[in-house]
Amino acid sequence: MDFQPRITAFVCNWCTYTGADLAGTSRLQMAANVRIIRLPCTGRIDHMFIVKAFERGADGVIVSGCHPADCHYTAGNYHARRRFGVFRELMDFMGIDPRRVTFSWVSASEGVKWKDVVNETVARVAELGPFDAYHELAGDTVTATRDELVALGAQEALHVNPDGEPLVLPATSPVRLVAVPEDIVAIRAADPALALRWRLALREAVEPVVGDGGRVVSQTVEGDYVMEVSS
Repeated sequence: MDFQPRITAFVCNWCTYTGADLAGTSRLQMAANVRIIRLPCTGRIDHMFIVKAFERGADGVIVSGCHPADCHYTAGNYHARRRFGVFRELMDFMGIDPRRVTFSWVSASEGVKWKDVVNETVARVAELGPFDAYHELAGDTVTATRDELVALGAQEALHVNPDGEPLVLPATSPVRLVAVPEDIVAIRAADPALALRWRLALREAVEPVVGDGGRVVSQTVEGDYVMEVSS
């Protein structure tokens, strides 16, 4: 049996979701591999949504919203576009092929375009094959605790302080631990300034590793990302 990829689509309520509904009511022929998650705006889509989709079995992801200047919240799609540019760096860091993620603009009247986005994404991801890398990293390899890895020589590169603030630490070990908040989406809603500090801290902690060709190799029991610097 041919491989049938699982695609998760994060779409805005006002444009792409309506366009997808139009494609369905118009009986346009498109792949049935896509599962849609509707949000008020693409500006609401956190990068962790995409990471979690891959963690939970998706082989590809679609992010789609209103065209520029058509956002019902004025600038949400512009925020999404900028965030996606940053996320491409994170994909390299996590070993995710950028071709597995599709970013598009689809209006409420573009049912045909939505059909094309779906079919092209499914065909491209089918050629890439199943996405097993994240399952391997976040599945059976999650066996060590933070303390156990530190005892073996790993160093913390990013730590969560008791008050929830990020703390970037000087790390020179080939194996480094990067902690992240349990719910960055909730933090963004409650304290956007703190969420921004976390994004900047994450970039400061991982850029040196990514620049040296390093990547995520596992996770700790506590949820820290385990990075390995290329020798």
